[in-house]
Amino acid sequence: MTSIPWPILRMLPDEEVDPCDFTPEDIREFLFSPYHSLNKPKEVRIREAYLRWHPDKASKWMPSVILSDRVRVKQAVDRVAWCLNQLK
Repeated sequence: MTSIPWPILRMLPDEEVDPCDFTPEDIREFLFSPYHSLNKPKEVRIREAYLRWHPDKASKWMPSVILSDRVRVKQAVDRVAWCLNQLK
């Protein structure tokens, strides 16, 4: 879970990571930080992030996730996609 580069600036230790803790504000803080895609408008940043974190896209790399983490990772991917939809 912690080896995945989640689109948030803060990260808790693995045993404390709860996908429901990801908020639209966390994602916004990451996407609109001065270190992320400086030359791209906000709408493009959100769209590109959504394409990257779409659950169908994640299903391609999900088999490489440790079996015991897959449910939690799937929940986190779904939560990130939901948060990105809230930013549109």
